[in-house]
Amino acid sequence: MRDERGASLIALLLALVIVALALWLIISRTADIRIDALAGAGAPLDETKRQRTIADMQAIGRANALMRADTGSYAGSLADLEDGGYLEKVPAADGWGNGFVYVMGSGSFELTSLGADGAAGPTPPSPWTGGSHVCDLIMLNGQIVQAPASR
Repeated sequence: MRDERGASLIALLLALVIVALALWLIISRTADIRIDALAGAGAPLDETKRQRTIADMQAIGRANALMRADTGSYAGSLADLEDGGYLEKVPAADGWGNGFVYVMGSGSFELTSLGADGAAGPTPPSPWTGGSHVCDLIMLNGQIVQAPASR
């Protein structure tokens, strides 16, 4: 009887090892596929960054419109919106971690996000069919005038 108990224990341990190995293989392959999908296309992450950037730009545009309604002119800098109480906190950067470019002209303003590449240009294809967000996102007087459309 003693030998039968030992054999049962060894069989049970062997079965547990096989199940653990099978689970490890399934989980590791699933994780690799998921990582490959995210790394290959980058689309879900880029789309989230694009949406966040546009939302931040729209908040800045609304705050600037309020400032113009109150004072008669747009903010001279993004910091003026925060200092004047029109924004609680001006976004420090776009979705890709690049600072916004703000230019105030004679009775107008332009707000630009340099996109994923952090460099000026290029103009997005129209209609945008996917790919990385390397084009700039531009707001002129509170209206987004250039941005890749969402997918």
